[in-house]
Amino acid sequence: MIRINLLPTEKKKTRVELGTERLLRLSGLALLLLLAVMGLLWYRLDAKVDDLSAQKRQLQQRMDALKVQVKEVDRYEKDLKIFKEKIAIVERLRRNQSIPVRILDDISSSLPDGVWLSALKVGSGGEVAVEGYAFTNADIVAFAGQLKASRFLKDVTIVESKEAEVEKIPVFQFKIRCQVSV
Repeated sequence: MIRINLLPTEKKKTRVELGTERLLRLSGLALLLLLAVMGLLWYRLDAKVDDLSAQKRQLQQRMDALKVQVKEVDRYEKDLKIFKEKIAIVERLRRNQSIPVRILDDISSSLPDGVWLSALKVGSGGEVAVEGYAFTNADIVAFAGQLKASRFLKDVTIVESKEAEVEKIPVFQFKIRCQVSV
């Protein structure tokens, strides 16, 4: 009797089918490897972004602290400048403190008999105006000459000398201007 096998038989795979199957497996493996590499790269880049963000926060905090220090330094420099200006003013006042005393001493020691003063004004520019009375013009000229000999007064000029009367006594009223030399 003849036997007929109706069951499907296993068919041997051809080389083309084997190559295609191998290619699909290799492609799948390559795809998995590619996904693993991309996942690793993503993880490393994400970690790097986190590190850079943390570094940025630290640098921002440091910059804020430095801004506070810069403000303190600016305030200190401003205070130092004001302090130096005040010290300079005090030193200038200390140097010029004795000038009025010297002026009065020079004027009073230069004052001859027969001359008396009615006004003495010292201007801010160092200009001194002396007004007074004398019995004669020679006394006024002698007074101006002695003022010229002073080491603290310069440019002594008789501005005006005119006849006047004080308590019915004839006198000469005068005005002298000079500069303080420090």
